[in-house]
Order: sequence, then C-alpha cells, then structure tokens
Amino acid sequence: MAADQRNTAILSDFRTAIIIGNAGNRNSFNFWQAFENARENSRKEHKNPLENWTRLALTKIANDLDAAVIFPFDGPPYIPILTWAQKAEPVYPSPFGPLIHPVFGLWHAYRGVLLFADKLALPAFKKQVSPCVGCAGEPCISTCPVDAIDAGNFNIETCTKFMASAKGNACLQKGCLARRACPIGQDHIYEPTQAEFHLQAFLETFGPKFD
Repeated sequence: MAADQRNTAILSDFRTAIIIGNAGNRNSFNFWQAFENARENSRKEHKNPLENWTRLALTKIANDLDAAVIFPFDGPPYIPILTWAQKAEPVYPSPFGPLIHPVFGLWHAYRGVLLFADKLALPAFKKQVSPCVGCAGEPCISTCPVDAIDAGNFNIETCTKFMASAKGNACLQKGCLARRACPIGQDHIYEPTQAEFHLQAFLETFGPKFD
C-alpha cells in the first residue's frame, strides 16, 4: 500500500486528529524533565529511549481518552506529520527543514497524533506570514560553520560529518549553532542536555558510519 493510501486508511475511521508535541523548555509540564525522570527510573535501557517513552506515555493517554494513537517514527511509510502540523497551527518551513513557530521558533517537536471517532470542536488559528520572510541577515544560514544550508537546501552529509569531527563539539554539546542563531523563540531554546541528546540521536541516525 502506498504511503498516501495508508495514511488515508489510517484516518478513515476517525473524524478528529490532535497532534501532540512539546515546545520550549519552560512549560508547566516539563517534557524533558518527565522523560529524564522516567529514563532514570527505568530498569531497562532501550535503543530509542525517547521513542519508547513517548509510545508508553501517549498510549496511556489515548486509552484514557478512548482514542487511537499513531507515531511519526513508525514506518516506513511514515505519516506526513509536518504537513498535518501546518494545517493545525501557524508553523512554516525554515531554510533548513524544521518548522518554525512564531512564538517558539525552532524549539518544538511533534511526538504523536491522537485520533478520535467523534468530531471535536477545535480552535481555529489565524494564518500569518512566516517569521523567516524578510528575516534580516538570515542568521541561521550565515552562522552555520560549514555552510550546510544553501538556497533553502540542507546538506545533511556536510552537517553530520562536521558534528562527527572534533570541531563539531560546538554544535553537538550545546545544540546546532544555526538553530540557536534564529532570533525567534530565544527564550525557549532547549537546555544543553536536551539539545545534546537530540543531536546525538540525529548523528547516530544520519551521520557517517565507521567500521
């Protein structure tokens, strides 16, 4: 079954989809602290601990709400969660991939989708111009130490090779320099331990493989 057919089949029995994610670092519910606490108390180390914790947490919530749940990391084929997100809130593609939010900037992520059989009344959002339009100096592009962002394209090989090198610690340990340079959402930048966790996982998935 093709990806678009599979996605249609997934949604055919449901009338409402609610995307679940985390944003910033100072929410009343501290996503990162909750994950760290769960990992610290776990008796078993998982290959993908964040995915495992997300699956457990959202599955419990879905069961409590009589909903189904699907995840962006299950696949292939993968659900087009970034496309769905742009229909749910005012987020827009940034020059190097992540969606940018007018308040949280690049410091947010989507973890799963709750599906409900009933049509729920949800608040609408007002579309606006992307914060990237007319951004003075485009610091996310100019700050990248290896020019991995060019003409709206992100060179993942260039990025990961740099992060795998000794010089790449500047990004790996505190978070992508290009991402941190974005002026939107500066108050919501992930703390260093969270940023390093995500980039380490990114490097292990997409980075160079050594024998």
